[in-house]
Amino acid sequence: MGNGIRLTPYLVATVTRVKDYIDEHPLEKKTTNELAQYAGISRNLLQKAFRELYSTHIKEYYTAQKMESAMLLLKAGMPIRQVARQCRYRSHSAFTTAFRNKYGMAPLSWLKQTGL
Repeated sequence: MGNGIRLTPYLVATVTRVKDYIDEHPLEKKTTNELAQYAGISRNLLQKAFRELYSTHIKEYYTAQKMESAMLLLKAGMPIRQVARQCRYRSHSAFTTAFRNKYGMAPLSWLKQTGL
C-alpha cells in the first residue's frame, strides 16, 4: 500500500461497488464527488482506494469505459455525431479529440481501418 491507506474488506467492497457502477453506467456523467457520495465515503478516500485496487485513476477508468462504449456504438453503425452526444461530449470535435487521444486515430479513420 504505497499511499498509506488500509484496504479493509468494507473499503474493498465499497470501491468495487463504485467500479461496478461505472461498468454498468459508462455513459452517465458522474463526478468523483457524486461517486463518493453514492459509495458513502470521502472523495479523497475513494480516489486513493480506487487507485490502489485498480492501478488507475477513477477518471481515467471512467473515460476508458466510456470509450469502449463509444466503440461498440460505432461498430453498431451509429453515426459519429450521435455517438458523441450519447457519450455526453460537449461537441463532435471534443469526442474526436478524446477518441484520438485514446486510440491514436479519429473515429472515422478507425471505422475505415476496421472496415465498418
